[in-house]
Amino acid sequence: MKLVVISVHFEYADVIEAIVDQHDVSHYFVFPRVEGRDSEGFHEGSQVHPGNLAALHVRIDDDAVDALFGDLEGFRREKKAHAHLEAIVVPIERRMGPDA
Repeated sequence: MKLVVISVHFEYADVIEAIVDQHDVSHYFVFPRVEGRDSEGFHEGSQVHPGNLAALHVRIDDDAVDALFGDLEGFRREKKAHAHLEAIVVPIERRMGPDA
């Protein structure tokens, strides 16, 4: 089991959530608007980037990570405006929950 952490400009959160929904995802949640600095150095409240970021935490089976990353990379390459998207994979060593 892995945790995929995705950051994206908030206006694309629905698109990324739709991509996540196409995969065998055990559980995810969305922080629809968070303050932060994106991978290009833009941050909330600046003249260049007056908006916010969104963060998604996705719990996914190991064998489904590559397919999800492939679709996220497809989105990222669609337009220059999507290049800020970032995703990382973190192993889940231990968890507690109803299906644990």
